[in-house]
Amino acid sequence: MSSIKDVARLAGVSIATVSRTLAEPEKVSEATQRKVQTAIRRSGYVRNELARSFRMQRTQTILVLLPDIGNPFYSLIVQGMEEIAQRYGFRILLGDMQNRAGGEAKYLQTVSQRQVDGVISLGSTLPAIPQRKGSARIPLIMACEYLHDDAVTSVSIDNVAAAQLATQHLLDHGHTRIAFINGPATTPLSKDRLLGYRRALKRAGLSGDKALIVRGDFSLASGERAARELLESKARFSAIFAASDAMAIGAIKELRARGKRVPHDISIVGFDDIEFAQYVEPPLTTIHQPRREIGRAAMQQMLSELGAPVKPMQRQLVLEHHLVARGSSVPPRQ
Repeated sequence: MSSIKDVARLAGVSIATVSRTLAEPEKVSEATQRKVQTAIRRSGYVRNELARSFRMQRTQTILVLLPDIGNPFYSLIVQGMEEIAQRYGFRILLGDMQNRAGGEAKYLQTVSQRQVDGVISLGSTLPAIPQRKGSARIPLIMACEYLHDDAVTSVSIDNVAAAQLATQHLLDHGHTRIAFINGPATTPLSKDRLLGYRRALKRAGLSGDKALIVRGDFSLASGERAARELLESKARFSAIFAASDAMAIGAIKELRARGKRVPHDISIVGFDDIEFAQYVEPPLTTIHQPRREIGRAAMQQMLSELGAPVKPMQRQLVLEHHLVARGSSVPPRQ
């Protein structure tokens, strides 16, 4: 079996440089990293991660809790997390909560059983992390979702400003009767997107109509149901702002099934900018969330709290968003 000495010899560097490349790659030049990685492949060297973990009293594993592993919104976030985790010799364990209250409980057993070092939650509620007696605190970070609590570390966007921007886009096109399909009422994220929607209407001198606000759960099916509810209510509207792309796409399907043309009869704006948004017909105008960057930042903060040589982020980091204008939003028909 090859050793770290073999890697150093093949790469033409010192053993210390190989160790630094593996443990702290940001302190080594890209050229040196390439030489070391090439030498590792040629030699077949494999680090004894188990022994290393015992020495550090760490598992090198981070539990990532997902509300619904089938939702495409989370894919880039997880990729961003994986990118940073692998760079520092960590791995991630995915836990699918299946959109159920308490769905995280079985995965949190891995914390008390010392199988993970920290937890990143993409859910809307704060998981009750079991702390181990005589051990350091198990860090918890929320990504995308958040609480209005300075004590809880989170990475997200400004959802109030983003929802206001989406609504303002429709107002700028001349729409005044704008329906809103929101997410679950209990989450801070949904409350903030509703606030942004209402704030844009108020600044435009519009009082808004409660009949134009319906609830979904961020899924395709709930977007269909919400569009059906809006149409059957007989309320007048020329545009829909949906608080997720999945709900927007579901709404488009239902509108078409009922003979409505998008955007000629009803314009639609989504939220998230998932991959499917640009391929649906018409391509969906939406709010872009920097999902990969959210994942990277959340994992970087986690590793920083675990003592890795990573620059710490802000306790409540807010990343930039922007609107992507596509073909689903046009001025209303006169």
